[in-house]
Amino acid sequence: MAERIADIEVARAAVERESWEEAYEAFGAVDASTYSPEDWRGLADTAWWLGKIDEALSARQRAYTGFAAAGDEASAGWAAGHLCIEHFLREEPAVGAGWFARAQRHAVRSRRSRFAREVAGDRAMRPVRLDGVSLTQRTLVEVAHGAPA
Repeated sequence: MAERIADIEVARAAVERESWEEAYEAFGAVDASTYSPEDWRGLADTAWWLGKIDEALSARQRAYTGFAAAGDEASAGWAAGHLCIEHFLREEPAVGAGWFARAQRHAVRSRRSRFAREVAGDRAMRPVRLDGVSLTQRTLVEVAHGAPA
């Protein structure tokens, strides 16, 4: 047990340093059933930067599920917003639009964050159409840059 805790701490520290290869190796040494939603988010970022896009999307969805189940609306909204952008980048607008709708629902429930105000609100945002889906430029920029909770 102490070994697993040490391994996950190595992974978390490597993510903080943006040492992606080290983080990926350390995550691989830990039983995934013990990951927290934050660990799934860390693995998602790690896999993304290593070009393991399918694995990154899967891990980010697991992070979203964990945050949503825990009632962490701001973090669930962040994950959904990130998934929205990632799917639009993959030219999957229907999937991206679905994640955008989830991000909006979480934002409405969690109006305490800047991210929530941007996604749920409508002030000072210009609409953008991506493959027939209406989004806002500010929302996309804020989500892409990891707007603080």
